[in-house]
Amino acid sequence: MFEQDLASAWIAQRLATVTTWDALGLGTPARIGEAVVIHDWTEQGSYIVYSLQTPEVRDVSATDQQDRIMADSLWLVKAVAKGSSFVPVRKLARAIDLVLDRTSGAVALDDFAGTIMACVRVGTVRYAELDQTGTPWKHQGVLYRIQVQ
Repeated sequence: MFEQDLASAWIAQRLATVTTWDALGLGTPARIGEAVVIHDWTEQGSYIVYSLQTPEVRDVSATDQQDRIMADSLWLVKAVAKGSSFVPVRKLARAIDLVLDRTSGAVALDDFAGTIMACVRVGTVRYAELDQTGTPWKHQGVLYRIQVQ
């Protein structure tokens, strides 16, 4: 039920460990957020956004169906950059993947704690778009399957 909150907090914690975001064009502090893009970020030119992609988190239960063993969900973590080249988002997406793919660890919120059992890359995302002013934007990132206990 609250495993998606743990997964979100864990993604934020893992991304916060990257010390080279500024050199990769994200600025200081790094422009990273869950599902919401701050207007100022678009003016700066690049940011990272992550969001839950599964409409429902799949629970894995014990045989008696009473106790939830873990929850399994799919998350998109992507870089977005203004411009005609994929190079900036590719560099950011690679840094994202280095800190998330095939990792695990403990995570805690104020009133709830758990363990990320696994975070595994299951797909990639890459596309371009034009905003209403005709400015090109590039998106590149990874879909991760995250299992939380």
